[in-house]
Amino acid sequence: MYQRYGCKLYGIDTSQSMLELARARLGESAVLRLADATQMPYEAGFFDLVICMLALHEMDERVRRKVIGEIKRVIKRDGRILFIDFHAGSPRPLKGWLSKSVILLSEVAAGRRHFRNYRHFMSIGGLPHLFEESKLSIEKEKIVGDDTLALYLLRAS
Repeated sequence: MYQRYGCKLYGIDTSQSMLELARARLGESAVLRLADATQMPYEAGFFDLVICMLALHEMDERVRRKVIGEIKRVIKRDGRILFIDFHAGSPRPLKGWLSKSVILLSEVAAGRRHFRNYRHFMSIGGLPHLFEESKLSIEKEKIVGDDTLALYLLRAS
C-alpha cells in the first residue's frame, strides 16, 4: 500500500527475529535495521511520518520518555506521528471487557517486567499523559476495538 503512494518504508527493532519476520512480509520494499528506539540511526528531521504501534506500554517509564524524545528528533518540522497503543479508559460492556481480559492475560504472560510496565502505562492514563508530558499536540484521536485500543495522530511542532 505504501509503495503505491511513493512512500519509503523504514523500520527498526532490537530483535533480529522480529526484523526477519518484517522482511518476510515487506521484502525489499523496506529498509529495516537492528536498532534501539532510544538512539535511532537517523538524522534529525528525517521522517514525514513516524508510526509507533503497541510499543510504549512495554517500556520502562524512563525509556518511554527517551523514545518519544527520539521520535520528536527524527520527525520533520511539519511531520506527523501516529501512536497506537492500549486505551487506558473503560472498555465497552461485555465484548470490551472480554477483549480487555485477553489483553491483560497476554500482558501477564509476557513476564513480570513487561506486566509492571503495562500496569504503569495504564495507571497514568496511557498515551494522552505521555503526550502532555512531552508537549505533543493531538491532531486526531480514535478509540477502537470496543474501547481497548487508542490511535492518536500528533503534530510534531
